Amino acid sequence: MKKTINIPSDGPGSDLNFCLKFARVGEFIIKNIFRCKLSREMFDHVDFENPGIWVANHSNGFWGILDIFITCYFWYGVCRQRKTIAFMSDARVFSIPIIGKNARRLGFKVSSIKAIQSCLEAGEWVIIPPGGNTDQLRSIWYRNQTRMYKLQYRNGEFVKKPQTWFIHAGAPLKVKAYPICVAGAHEVTPILWESKSILRYSGLIRLRGEEYWPGFPLSFNHFINLYIFYLTGLMTSPIAWVLFLFTNIYIDLFYSYPVIPSRIRIRCGRPVQLQYSQNDLTLKQRKRENLDILRQLNNEANLCLDEMDRSRPIMGRMPAFQPSVDF
Repeated sequence: MKKTINIPSDGPGSDLNFCLKFARVGEFIIKNIFRCKLSREMFDHVDFENPGIWVANHSNGFWGILDIFITCYFWYGVCRQRKTIAFMSDARVFSIPIIGKNARRLGFKVSSIKAIQSCLEAGEWVIIPPGGNTDQLRSIWYRNQTRMYKLQYRNGEFVKKPQTWFIHAGAPLKVKAYPICVAGAHEVTPILWESKSILRYSGLIRLRGEEYWPGFPLSFNHFINLYIFYLTGLMTSPIAWVLFLFTNIYIDLFYSYPVIPSRIRIRCGRPVQLQYSQNDLTLKQRKRENLDILRQLNNEANLCLDEMDRSRPIMGRMPAFQPSVDF
Protein backbone atom coordinates (compact mmCIF):
# COMPACT_ATOMS: atom_id res chain seq x y z
CA MET A 1 0.00 0.00 0.00
CA LYS A 2 1.39 3.40 -0.99
CA LYS A 3 2.29 5.62 1.95
CA THR A 4 0.41 8.92 2.10
CA ILE A 5 2.62 11.99 2.33
CA ASN A 6 1.30 14.72 4.61
CA ILE A 7 1.82 17.89 2.58
CA PRO A 8 1.25 21.24 4.32
CA SER A 9 -1.82 23.35 3.53
CA ASP A 10 -1.61 26.51 1.46
CA GLY A 11 -1.72 29.05 4.28
CA PRO A 12 0.78 29.83 7.07
CA GLY A 13 1.72 26.97 9.36
CA SER A 14 5.24 27.46 10.73
CA ASP A 15 6.25 26.51 14.26
CA LEU A 16 7.74 29.81 15.48
CA ASN A 17 9.58 28.32 18.48
CA PHE A 18 11.19 25.67 16.27
CA CYS A 19 12.13 28.37 13.72
CA LEU A 20 13.84 30.45 16.43
CA LYS A 21 15.85 27.44 17.63
CA PHE A 22 16.81 26.61 14.05
CA ALA A 23 17.87 30.25 13.56
CA ARG A 24 20.22 30.04 16.56
CA VAL A 25 21.86 26.93 15.09
CA GLY A 26 22.08 28.73 11.74
CA GLU A 27 23.68 31.75 13.40
CA PHE A 28 26.41 29.60 14.95
CA ILE A 29 27.15 27.82 11.65
CA ILE A 30 27.03 30.90 9.41
CA LYS A 31 29.00 33.20 11.75
CA ASN A 32 31.63 30.78 13.06
CA ILE A 33 32.24 28.34 10.20
CA PHE A 34 31.49 30.50 7.15
CA ARG A 35 32.54 33.84 8.73
CA CYS A 36 29.45 35.70 7.51
CA LYS A 37 28.83 39.12 9.07
CA LEU A 38 25.36 40.63 8.85
CA SER A 39 23.86 43.79 10.28
CA ARG A 40 20.33 45.16 10.54
CA GLU A 41 21.37 48.20 8.44
CA MET A 42 21.76 45.97 5.38
CA PHE A 43 17.97 45.59 5.36
CA ASP A 44 16.97 49.20 6.07
CA HIS A 45 15.32 49.53 2.65
CA VAL A 46 13.02 46.56 3.34
CA ASP A 47 9.42 47.35 4.27
CA PHE A 48 8.87 44.71 6.94
CA GLU A 49 5.39 46.01 7.76
CA ASN A 50 3.98 44.79 4.45
CA PRO A 51 4.58 41.17 3.40
CA GLY A 52 6.58 40.58 0.24
CA ILE A 53 8.53 37.95 -1.66
CA TRP A 54 12.20 37.17 -1.16
CA VAL A 55 13.68 36.03 -4.49
CA ALA A 56 16.77 34.01 -3.61
CA ASN A 57 19.59 32.62 -5.70
CA HIS A 58 20.25 28.93 -5.12
CA SER A 59 23.99 29.22 -4.74
CA ASN A 60 25.16 26.37 -2.57
CA GLY A 61 25.86 23.57 -4.98
CA PHE A 62 24.62 20.45 -3.19
CA TRP A 63 24.57 22.23 0.15
CA GLY A 64 21.09 23.68 -0.26
CA ILE A 65 20.56 23.45 3.49
CA LEU A 66 22.87 26.47 3.85
CA ASP A 67 20.20 28.54 2.11
CA ILE A 68 17.77 27.63 4.88
CA PHE A 69 20.27 28.37 7.67
CA ILE A 70 21.09 31.74 6.10
CA THR A 71 17.42 32.68 5.65
CA CYS A 72 16.45 31.79 9.22
CA TYR A 73 19.53 33.57 10.59
CA PHE A 74 18.96 36.88 8.79
CA TRP A 75 15.17 36.81 9.24
CA TYR A 76 14.82 35.77 12.88
CA GLY A 77 18.30 36.66 14.15
CA VAL A 78 19.51 39.79 12.35
CA CYS A 79 16.17 41.42 11.45
CA ARG A 80 14.54 40.26 14.73
CA GLN A 81 11.32 39.31 12.98
CA ARG A 82 8.67 37.30 14.79
CA LYS A 83 6.48 36.84 11.73
CA THR A 84 7.04 33.45 10.17
CA ILE A 85 8.32 33.01 6.64
CA ALA A 86 7.10 30.47 4.06
CA PHE A 87 9.60 28.53 1.93
CA MET A 88 8.27 27.52 -1.48
CA SER A 89 9.60 24.05 -2.25
CA ASP A 90 9.13 20.88 -4.25
CA ALA A 91 6.70 18.23 -2.98
CA ARG A 92 9.52 15.65 -2.90
CA VAL A 93 11.04 17.39 0.13
CA PHE A 94 8.19 16.19 2.35
CA SER A 95 8.81 12.53 1.51
CA ILE A 96 12.38 12.61 2.88
CA PRO A 97 12.60 10.99 6.34
CA ILE A 98 13.24 13.44 9.23
CA ILE A 99 13.89 16.33 6.81
CA GLY A 100 10.30 16.32 5.55
CA LYS A 101 8.80 16.57 9.05
CA ASN A 102 11.10 19.41 10.10
CA ALA A 103 10.56 21.20 6.79
CA ARG A 104 6.86 21.48 7.65
CA ARG A 105 7.73 23.04 11.01
CA LEU A 106 10.01 25.57 9.31
CA GLY A 107 7.16 26.65 7.05
CA PHE A 108 7.90 24.80 3.81
CA LYS A 109 5.03 24.76 1.32
CA VAL A 110 4.59 23.09 -2.06
CA SER A 111 5.25 25.77 -4.70
CA SER A 112 2.03 27.05 -6.23
CA ILE A 113 0.30 30.32 -7.05
CA LYS A 114 -2.41 29.56 -4.49
CA ALA A 115 0.15 28.88 -1.72
CA ILE A 116 1.96 32.18 -2.33
CA GLN A 117 -1.24 34.21 -2.39
CA SER A 118 -2.62 32.51 0.74
CA CYS A 119 0.55 33.27 2.70
CA LEU A 120 0.79 36.88 1.51
CA GLU A 121 -2.86 37.56 2.28
CA ALA A 122 -2.32 36.17 5.80
CA GLY A 123 0.61 38.57 6.33
CA GLU A 124 3.37 35.97 5.93
CA TRP A 125 6.50 36.63 3.88
CA VAL A 126 7.46 34.16 1.16
CA ILE A 127 10.88 33.06 -0.07
CA ILE A 128 11.43 31.32 -3.39
CA PRO A 129 14.49 30.27 -5.46
CA PRO A 130 13.07 30.56 -9.03
CA GLY A 131 15.87 28.65 -10.74
CA GLY A 132 15.75 25.58 -8.52
CA ASN A 133 18.37 22.99 -9.47
CA THR A 134 19.22 24.84 -12.70
CA ASP A 135 20.53 27.67 -10.53
CA GLN A 136 21.85 25.49 -7.73
CA LEU A 137 24.03 23.30 -9.94
CA ARG A 138 25.68 26.03 -12.01
CA SER A 139 29.46 25.87 -12.17
CA ILE A 140 31.78 28.04 -10.12
CA TRP A 141 32.57 30.13 -13.21
CA TYR A 142 28.94 31.33 -13.13
CA ARG A 143 28.90 32.05 -9.40
CA ASN A 144 28.30 35.79 -10.00
CA GLN A 145 25.06 35.30 -11.91
CA THR A 146 21.83 33.59 -10.98
CA ARG A 147 19.54 31.64 -13.27
CA MET A 148 15.85 32.39 -12.88
CA TYR A 149 14.76 29.72 -15.32
CA LYS A 150 14.55 25.95 -15.41
CA LEU A 151 15.94 23.66 -18.08
CA GLN A 152 13.55 21.02 -19.36
CA TYR A 153 14.58 18.16 -21.62
CA ARG A 154 12.14 17.99 -24.54
CA ASN A 155 12.47 16.10 -27.82
CA GLY A 156 16.17 15.48 -27.31
CA GLU A 157 17.16 19.04 -26.38
CA PHE A 158 17.19 21.37 -23.38
CA VAL A 159 14.59 24.15 -23.37
CA LYS A 160 14.73 27.21 -21.09
CA LYS A 161 11.56 27.94 -19.14
CA PRO A 162 11.64 31.36 -17.35
CA GLN A 163 10.10 31.09 -13.87
CA THR A 164 7.50 33.85 -13.95
CA TRP A 165 4.74 31.99 -12.10
CA PHE A 166 5.49 33.65 -8.73
CA ILE A 167 5.15 37.06 -10.41
CA HIS A 168 1.74 35.98 -11.65
CA ALA A 169 0.92 35.16 -8.00
CA GLY A 170 2.24 38.40 -6.49
CA ALA A 171 1.26 41.00 -9.11
CA PRO A 172 -2.51 40.99 -8.34
CA LEU A 173 -1.64 41.71 -4.67
CA LYS A 174 0.83 44.49 -5.66
CA VAL A 175 3.60 43.28 -3.36
CA LYS A 176 7.34 43.93 -3.61
CA ALA A 177 9.98 41.35 -4.48
CA TYR A 178 13.44 41.64 -2.91
CA PRO A 179 16.45 39.84 -4.43
CA ILE A 180 18.38 38.19 -1.58
CA CYS A 181 21.76 37.01 -2.84
CA VAL A 182 24.30 34.64 -1.30
CA ALA A 183 27.90 34.55 -2.55
CA GLY A 184 30.79 32.32 -1.52
CA ALA A 185 28.85 29.12 -0.93
CA HIS A 186 29.83 27.68 -4.33
CA GLU A 187 33.31 26.98 -2.98
CA VAL A 188 31.93 24.52 -0.41
CA THR A 189 31.56 21.91 -3.17
CA PRO A 190 33.05 23.53 -6.30
CA ILE A 191 31.34 22.45 -9.52
CA LEU A 192 33.77 22.79 -12.44
CA TRP A 193 31.64 21.75 -15.44
CA GLU A 194 28.08 20.82 -16.27
CA SER A 195 28.14 17.82 -18.59
CA LYS A 196 24.93 17.41 -20.59
CA SER A 197 26.38 14.28 -22.24
CA ILE A 198 26.86 12.40 -18.95
CA LEU A 199 23.41 13.51 -17.80
CA ARG A 200 21.84 12.20 -21.01
CA TYR A 201 23.73 8.94 -21.58
CA SER A 202 23.87 7.84 -17.93
CA GLY A 203 20.07 7.84 -17.78
CA LEU A 204 19.98 10.45 -15.01
CA ILE A 205 17.48 12.53 -16.99
CA ARG A 206 14.89 9.80 -16.49
CA LEU A 207 16.04 8.77 -13.01
CA ARG A 208 15.86 12.33 -11.69
CA GLY A 209 12.36 12.83 -13.03
CA GLU A 210 11.39 16.48 -12.91
CA GLU A 211 14.42 17.80 -11.04
CA TYR A 212 15.59 19.52 -14.24
CA TRP A 213 19.34 19.30 -13.83
CA PRO A 214 21.22 21.62 -16.23
CA GLY A 215 23.88 18.95 -16.69
CA PHE A 216 25.80 16.41 -14.64
CA PRO A 217 27.89 18.39 -12.11
CA LEU A 218 31.54 17.46 -12.50
CA SER A 219 32.92 18.78 -9.24
CA PHE A 220 36.32 19.19 -7.64
CA ASN A 221 35.30 16.28 -5.42
CA HIS A 222 35.41 13.92 -8.41
CA PHE A 223 39.12 14.62 -8.85
CA ILE A 224 39.72 14.03 -5.15
CA ASN A 225 37.86 10.72 -5.42
CA LEU A 226 39.88 9.78 -8.51
CA TYR A 227 43.15 10.48 -6.70
CA ILE A 228 42.04 8.38 -3.71
CA PHE A 229 41.04 5.61 -6.14
CA TYR A 230 44.50 5.84 -7.71
CA LEU A 231 46.16 5.45 -4.29
CA THR A 232 44.22 2.24 -3.62
CA GLY A 233 46.01 0.49 -6.49
CA LEU A 234 42.74 -0.89 -7.89
CA MET A 235 42.86 1.00 -11.20
CA THR A 236 43.82 -2.15 -13.11
CA SER A 237 40.58 -3.89 -12.09
CA PRO A 238 37.59 -3.44 -14.46
CA ILE A 239 35.18 -4.28 -11.62
CA ALA A 240 36.72 -1.57 -9.43
CA TRP A 241 36.30 0.94 -12.28
CA VAL A 242 32.63 0.01 -12.70
CA LEU A 243 32.02 0.49 -8.96
CA PHE A 244 33.95 3.77 -8.97
CA LEU A 245 31.97 5.21 -11.88
CA PHE A 246 28.66 3.98 -10.48
CA THR A 247 29.17 5.57 -7.06
CA ASN A 248 30.54 8.84 -8.46
CA ILE A 249 27.67 9.31 -10.90
CA TYR A 250 24.60 7.88 -9.17
CA ILE A 251 25.28 8.47 -5.45
CA ASP A 252 25.26 12.15 -4.52
CA LEU A 253 27.25 11.76 -1.30
CA PHE A 254 30.36 10.80 -3.27
CA TYR A 255 30.55 14.21 -4.94
CA SER A 256 28.70 16.51 -2.54
CA TYR A 257 30.76 16.37 0.65
CA PRO A 258 32.19 19.74 1.81
CA VAL A 259 35.69 20.63 0.64
CA ILE A 260 36.32 24.31 1.45
CA PRO A 261 34.71 26.24 4.35
CA SER A 262 34.67 29.49 2.36
CA ARG A 263 33.48 32.88 3.56
CA ILE A 264 29.83 33.58 2.76
CA ARG A 265 28.54 37.05 1.90
CA ILE A 266 24.93 38.22 1.64
CA ARG A 267 23.33 41.23 -0.06
CA CYS A 268 19.74 42.38 -0.35
CA GLY A 269 19.09 44.14 -3.66
CA ARG A 270 16.67 46.92 -4.50
CA PRO A 271 13.00 45.90 -4.47
CA VAL A 272 11.02 45.39 -7.65
CA GLN A 273 7.30 46.15 -7.58
CA LEU A 274 5.15 43.25 -8.74
CA GLN A 275 2.32 45.07 -10.46
CA TYR A 276 0.80 45.11 -13.92
CA SER A 277 0.53 48.34 -15.91
CA GLN A 278 -3.22 47.80 -16.38
CA ASN A 279 -5.90 45.60 -14.85
CA ASP A 280 -7.42 44.45 -18.14
CA LEU A 281 -4.34 43.03 -19.85
CA THR A 282 -4.64 40.06 -22.16
CA LEU A 283 -2.89 36.81 -21.27
CA LYS A 284 -0.17 37.53 -23.85
CA GLN A 285 0.44 41.02 -22.42
CA ARG A 286 0.66 39.64 -18.88
CA LYS A 287 3.20 37.05 -19.95
CA ARG A 288 5.29 39.80 -21.55
CA GLU A 289 5.15 41.98 -18.42
CA ASN A 290 5.94 38.96 -16.21
CA LEU A 291 9.07 38.35 -18.29
CA ASP A 292 10.11 42.02 -18.05
CA ILE A 293 9.73 41.96 -14.25
CA LEU A 294 11.71 38.70 -14.05
CA ARG A 295 14.54 40.26 -16.07
CA GLN A 296 14.55 43.22 -13.67
CA LEU A 297 14.86 40.90 -10.69
CA ASN A 298 17.54 38.85 -12.42
CA ASN A 299 19.55 42.01 -13.21
CA GLU A 300 19.29 43.25 -9.61
CA ALA A 301 20.44 39.88 -8.29
CA ASN A 302 23.36 39.73 -10.74
CA LEU A 303 24.47 43.23 -9.73
CA CYS A 304 24.59 42.14 -6.07
CA LEU A 305 26.45 38.91 -6.86
CA ASP A 306 28.98 40.66 -9.11
CA GLU A 307 29.58 43.37 -6.51
CA MET A 308 30.28 40.76 -3.83
CA ASP A 309 32.55 38.83 -6.19
CA ARG A 310 34.59 41.95 -7.00
CA SER A 311 34.91 42.82 -3.31
CA ARG A 312 37.07 39.76 -2.72
CA PRO A 313 40.85 40.16 -2.38
CA ILE A 314 42.53 39.93 -5.80
CA MET A 315 44.56 36.88 -4.77
CA GLY A 316 41.40 35.03 -3.76
CA ARG A 317 39.37 36.00 -6.81
CA MET A 318 38.71 33.42 -9.54
CA PRO A 319 37.83 33.98 -13.22
CA ALA A 320 34.11 34.34 -13.87
CA PHE A 321 31.91 34.91 -16.89
CA GLN A 322 30.36 38.33 -17.33
CA PRO A 323 26.93 38.42 -15.64
CA SER A 324 24.04 38.37 -18.07
CA VAL A 325 20.33 37.61 -18.26
CA ASP A 326 20.16 34.91 -20.93
CA PHE A 327 16.44 34.32 -21.46
